[in-house]
Amino acid sequence: MNRSVAILMIGVLFFNISINCFPQVIDPVNQAKADASADMSQSNWFLLGAFLPLSPIIGCLAGSAVNNTSSGSLIIGLPNDTQFGGAITLGLTGCLVLPLSISKMPIRPSPEKLLGKSPEYIRTYSKTYREETKKLRENWGIRGIACGTGVACLLTLGFF
Repeated sequence: MNRSVAILMIGVLFFNISINCFPQVIDPVNQAKADASADMSQSNWFLLGAFLPLSPIIGCLAGSAVNNTSSGSLIIGLPNDTQFGGAITLGLTGCLVLPLSISKMPIRPSPEKLLGKSPEYIRTYSKTYREETKKLRENWGIRGIACGTGVACLLTLGFF
């Protein structure tokens, strides 16, 4: 091997390693946002949001199953009392599920990520993690509501 190529390879290897040896400044705000995004289950919150507009339809279909209508279609014209009761019951439940879940479900960052950190870092990280998680829950819930509303409109147009 040529001597200059070997020196070049050693120099590149040395300078690449030395850059990684310096301590990295970790910003608790950016780290908390990244961890909150990675830890959150987007599909669960999307489906929870989609349940809101679909819950009256599901209740109406459940009322049809309970009533056991003998007609060929599940809903023809106006819903009967059982279908209406099911739609109201699940509709009210759907209106409460998403807001209560967003506000009451605990948000706790994993303690492993906070070990050995300063109290200021932990305070900033925890506050940002909670805010970001709540914001992501709301955003994915709203996306679910929008998609569920579209599906509910299409289903309603198909039934009536």
